[in-house]
Amino acid sequence: MEKDSLKNLTKANNLAINHPLNSEIELSLFGPGYGECIVIHLGSGKWIIVDSCLNEESREPAALDYLKSIGINYKNDVQLIVATHWHDDHIRGLGKIINECTNAKLTLSMTQRKEEFLQLVGLYEQTKLIKKSGVNEFQSILRYLETNSKQPVWAIEGRTIFSDTIEDNYAVKIEAKSPSDKSITNAINLFAKAFPQKYDSQKIPSANPNHSSIVLSINIGNESILLGADLEETNDSATGWSIIVQSNSVSNKKAGVFKVPHHGSSNGDNPAVWKQMIVPAPLAILTPFVRGKKALPTQSDVTRILSHTNQAYITRRPAPGKIPYRKKDGVQKTILETTRYIRRVPLNSGQIRLRKNLATNDTWKIKLFGSAIQLERMETENENK
Repeated sequence: MEKDSLKNLTKANNLAINHPLNSEIELSLFGPGYGECIVIHLGSGKWIIVDSCLNEESREPAALDYLKSIGINYKNDVQLIVATHWHDDHIRGLGKIINECTNAKLTLSMTQRKEEFLQLVGLYEQTKLIKKSGVNEFQSILRYLETNSKQPVWAIEGRTIFSDTIEDNYAVKIEAKSPSDKSITNAINLFAKAFPQKYDSQKIPSANPNHSSIVLSINIGNESILLGADLEETNDSATGWSIIVQSNSVSNKKAGVFKVPHHGSSNGDNPAVWKQMIVPAPLAILTPFVRGKKALPTQSDVTRILSHTNQAYITRRPAPGKIPYRKKDGVQKTILETTRYIRRVPLNSGQIRLRKNLATNDTWKIKLFGSAIQLERMETENENK
């Protein structure tokens, strides 16, 4: 009995050590190589979750696994859940998060409110191929909202989706920087074109460029964070990053933390964002994408990001998505006869955790867990190959 009590006390002490203080901001980024999730402590025990990915070991939502591990009562303490867009790698497990975090409000992109998108989701729900896409996850979200008579907060450029005061001193404001009016129109047109003639597709075609994604500006006291989601640059002054830069007021606080958009790829980059919306040499964090012919970020992407800051971190090294076919490899040839391709087994998932105490106004404390590394190490490793 005494041994059990000591064990429980030790466990409680560990939780207390790992739990952020009420006056501490925390941002944790998770990314196993396919998927992305951000968990943020706003202060005073109030949390938000942005997007969702799965813990590769438990197959549970990474956000819930993490909050549970540090003793957070996420049913009551999570205030807001944001699905930046409907792509599978950003909403896996989100249905479970929404069902369990019953005190949280849900924010979705305005594009998901439109009839064209909902019709497309409904059409694909009727097929047996839905398991291959993010549509089934999105359907579970819609069913939860309908069953519980809840209405989401619809995000559109310039809309404040959350505000509060923490520790009686610090104002919290979360504002959607996208999608713009024209981006919504473009997304609707893409959804309409995606209606299949036959049920011969395994997933809804992805909108390219991504017009749906929600970029978030988070201001807590004097701190500002910019979360780039998967928004792409379109070179159109009315869409993408161009309109965000154009509409950004010079009086707005520059972000000290930047979640780099679209896994660091060049199509998510706008140099003006780094110059006008972010402080020099910010904390830059990102996740890789390893499913596909070309893993992200590429070496040129890494070099580009490091030209803006030496404080860049990634949740794991990117690795080639597909293993090249070798004709002389008999085992590989046999496997390929029964499957489309072989993928490398992902490395362990990584977590980047940033914490800052508003009361003492100290610098951000950075901790890396699992496979997370500093981006400079990747560039050095590649140079030494």
